[in-house]
Parts: sequence; C-alpha cells; structure tokens
Amino acid sequence: MKFISITKGVSGFLLAAMLAACGGGGGGAAPPPVATVPPVVAPPVPAQPDLAQPNLAYPIPGSLWSAPVANLPTSGNYIYLQSTSGDYIGQGRTYLYTQANAAMSFSSDTLGVEARVAANENWNGRFRLPKAAGALQAGYFKELTRAAFSDPAVGGLDWSGEGRGCNTIKGWVVIDNIVQTGGMLSALDMRFEQYCEGGGPPLRG
Repeated sequence: MKFISITKGVSGFLLAAMLAACGGGGGGAAPPPVATVPPVVAPPVPAQPDLAQPNLAYPIPGSLWSAPVANLPTSGNYIYLQSTSGDYIGQGRTYLYTQANAAMSFSSDTLGVEARVAANENWNGRFRLPKAAGALQAGYFKELTRAAFSDPAVGGLDWSGEGRGCNTIKGWVVIDNIVQTGGMLSALDMRFEQYCEGGGPPLRG
C-alpha cells in the first residue's frame, strides 16, 4: 500500500505540473508564445549524369567497375586483379603485377588480346571481341562467354591460372584506350569482369 500512495503522489505532482504548463489550475499569466522554426529542407540532389561515351560504336557506361587509382602504378605496364570473396579463380585476393615483380607478355590479332603473367602466381587471359566490331577498338563488350567456346558473334573472355579455371563464363570487357603502331599493339588500357559458372562472386581486373 505504501507503493500505491507514492504512485498517487507522483501522479498528482505530474498532473499539477501539466495544468500549470497549460495555463489551467490558477489565474497566473499565460506563458510566452513559443516561436516555431520552419524545418530546413535540403535542396534536391541532381541526378548523376550518364558517363557513357556516345561517340564510340560500343559506348562505355560510367557505372562499371574500375580499378582504384590509388592502388595503381603511375607509369609502366601493370596487371591488377581484384577477386571478391568466394571467387574460385582469384581466391578472394588482390594482385598487382608490374615489371619489377613479374614477367608479363601480351599478343593480339584482329579481334583478340592475350596476356600472360609469370610471377609468384601464373595467369593467362584471353579476350575476344564480337565479330561485328571488325577490329580491336575502345568500347564496352558485354554478355561475353568463355573464350575457347564462345560464339564469334558474341565474343569471349577467360582469365585463369594456378590450376584453376571456369567451365562456363559470363562477363564483360572494356577497352578504355588502345594504340596500334604498324599493325602491332603498342598500348592498351583494358578492364574486365568475369563470373565463373555464369554467376557467383566476380573476378575483376
């Protein structure tokens, strides 16, 4: 019963306080009006422009993966690989190969590029553009399948090594820049995204 009487006392105190705040229970002066500050409305964020390059026969969307610039060499040849957790080929690791820690070789033909890396790990990469492209060129090439068995009309890719390869592949290739001198490949900036067995975590490079 003692608990009940304390509760009643507290309730009565709260009720008296509420009446005073509302101006009831006495003839005292009304409290000063409370100023109302309108809420601050942030300006709308403009939509991000589509960074595609419309001047290319195969425009490059701006939303595709690109290697983090801070992790890349500022000069010289390099190959950078970023494997996500669960990716069978890269085993969830990141790799960077330069002329200081690896032997790298490249070859090309009308529609294809091949790359080889000999270092602490050994890798082979094959990339083939769709037949309609006609020649190696800058652009975005999607829906590629495993290079060795790809439909020439679609194109293909395949990055493998260390005794690991994919049975089936889905992915894309972007050639950001390409220079050929006398019919020979002399400069290439390229990136890719590969999914083993048609899905799962990707390997990017």
